[in-house]
Amino acid sequence: MLFRATGKAKPIKGVGKWKEWRTSSIGYAESRDGVHFKVRPIPLIKPKHVWEKLGCEDPRVTKIGDIYYIFYSAISQGNKFLKCRIALAETKDFRKIKKYGIVGPNFITDQDYLKAAAFFPEKIQNKFCLLLTKQARTKISNDKLDHHGFPESTIFAAKFKNLKDLIKPQKNFWQNFLTEKEKHILLKPSKTACRGPEVGAPPIKTKKGWLLIYCGESKKREWTIDAALLDLKNPKKIIWRSKNHLLKPEKSYEKNGIISRVTFPEGAVVIGRKLSVYYGSADQGCCLATATLEN
Repeated sequence: MLFRATGKAKPIKGVGKWKEWRTSSIGYAESRDGVHFKVRPIPLIKPKHVWEKLGCEDPRVTKIGDIYYIFYSAISQGNKFLKCRIALAETKDFRKIKKYGIVGPNFITDQDYLKAAAFFPEKIQNKFCLLLTKQARTKISNDKLDHHGFPESTIFAAKFKNLKDLIKPQKNFWQNFLTEKEKHILLKPSKTACRGPEVGAPPIKTKKGWLLIYCGESKKREWTIDAALLDLKNPKKIIWRSKNHLLKPEKSYEKNGIISRVTFPEGAVVIGRKLSVYYGSADQGCCLATATLEN
């Protein structure tokens, strides 16, 4: 397991409503049963560069071949607010880490967030397929920017012939991608959404399609867990979506915390017919929920 770990809160200036900040790192833990974990005392990934100075967090891990690709949110100082972008690292043994730096759009303003990216666990039509979330801050009644109000949050899908095209894309690739964003949308919010959908766990391959456990759209300020089934050959084709939330904030540790009313999926594993979903609760804990899959 890779997880987000934070240090003590320290005063900080120039990041919107935040008066103090907890710099994050990515920790590592092992388990034999998927329930009881032993934490390694040294972070696996920690801030070293300007583009991740304020935190490395929300990792998503996908193994392709013998390499584990780790996408994470890199937090840095913006002009007035935090800047959140997608970073990529890789490892073969969870000890030696190679960082590639920022991948994805790198020209956005303080009003935008790029985060929550994950590879599909194998190439599709001989291409790497990447899911990512784009968010945009919105103004609220007192004309201040709400750090967590993202009604336009949208899940996109991008394809790359090879890793080099992702790490060093052709000039204007991402600008053209977002200009033609309607062609790349996988899940977008309705007009009445308070929060739009966000990438959750990396997709899981099943006989009937790619099982996507993601953070669903919500009509109020809470983070829920939904599911979708995507076509194996064309993942932008949605075969099925859950009508109701699989999970929503109900327990006290989900409803009250650093950010309240949060159940946010980051990882999912299928062993036999058992689905295990690992999720964050109120930005302060790692939790597990399980379900049995139908045949």
